[in-house]
Amino acid sequence: MRSYAARRRPDSTCKVVDKIPERNSVICNVMIRSYVNNHLYEDAILMYKITLGSEVSPGHYTFLCVLKACSASDNIRFGVQMHSPAVKKGLDLNLFSGNGLVAMYGKCGNLVEARRVFDGMPFRDIVSWNSLVAGYAQNGRFDEALEVCKEMEMLGVRHDSGTMASLSPAVTDTSVENVMFVNRIFVNMDSKELVAWNVMISIYTNHSMSDEAVELYAEMEARGIEADSITIASVLPSCGDLSALSLGKRIHGFVKLKRMQPNLSVENALIDMYAKCGCLVEARRVFEEMRIKDVVLGLQ
Repeated sequence: MRSYAARRRPDSTCKVVDKIPERNSVICNVMIRSYVNNHLYEDAILMYKITLGSEVSPGHYTFLCVLKACSASDNIRFGVQMHSPAVKKGLDLNLFSGNGLVAMYGKCGNLVEARRVFDGMPFRDIVSWNSLVAGYAQNGRFDEALEVCKEMEMLGVRHDSGTMASLSPAVTDTSVENVMFVNRIFVNMDSKELVAWNVMISIYTNHSMSDEAVELYAEMEARGIEADSITIASVLPSCGDLSALSLGKRIHGFVKLKRMQPNLSVENALIDMYAKCGCLVEARRVFEEMRIKDVVLGLQ
């Protein structure tokens, strides 16, 4: 049963479960996890409801899986329904369950409740903080996400790549002071994963700090960190702003080498870069080679 679940075969897992006369929490957990891992979130929630209707008592692991299903499907109504019995059983005092609740409320847009759960947690780890940061960022409240980051710094909690990843959904216009603060987070990180570089480049590009974006990309290359499609889509607009055609062409060569196309974000960025550099023939060529075109292209 676990083998089918690990191979993402929920249908086969379900057939095995149906043949088991007596079910326990482990069996129900495997089934729920199989549904969640295959993005069948409503099925996971239904399985949890069936579990509640039997004599099986779900534990904190079941609680975590279903919270993830609620988060991914924006089903805050059922998430709230789960919260009350979890409190009665003391599951909300468990670090992992508390983190799951913060993430669920944040993802579903109830930031007041996310903060309330966070503040009530007897113990917190870096995941707790990053979940709260992500909640604000996922709802476009970048400055408030940064306020949580500042709170972390004040309390001596070190930021990590997960913190930067949590900020990524809301890399928007903010104050220069906040840009410098994020840069300080980046510089002081012990270990920088690709997502941290991507977030920093995106912030520079979105704030018309094109020199800084291109310099950071060059530093990333020098350190042997391979760019992905997010990196490329983030740095190409800065290449266009600086009319850095040679770098833009080199990045285009890298895109072809790594077979990053078709990718709408990368191709839009390439067309934008070539157009800004005055290379309309190249821009048109990229456009003609695209399999999918969107309205953004008509505006460039």
